[in-house]
Amino acid sequence: PDCTKVIVRSQGHLVLDAAQNVTRILTDSNVVASKMRRDRVNDFVPPSPEECKAAVKSVEGLRSFYSPVFLSLDADSGKVVRGLAGIPEKLDGKPMLFIGNHQTLSLDL
Repeated sequence: PDCTKVIVRSQGHLVLDAAQNVTRILTDSNVVASKMRRDRVNDFVPPSPEECKAAVKSVEGLRSFYSPVFLSLDADSGKVVRGLAGIPEKLDGKPMLFIGNHQTLSLDL
């Protein structure tokens, strides 16, 4: 029927043989559907602006939930303020402690 014979001259198992490219053998044959035979780099079509907006919108909830929040202490009032405005430029030689942000479940990646 519709088949192709490929003779591989190697020693040992075909999949373990570094000299053979099994993926290339399969994509060049009729085993793999023609729609799968493409160059994923050169055939790449960038998403449209609408698709980009839809992708950003689809993760808005996660972004707002897992987005980092920066807090600092206002030296004048002694109150915690949102943002980094409360960090002084200099502390007259005194040490400062910065506490890092750690994300839950690394969903920010």
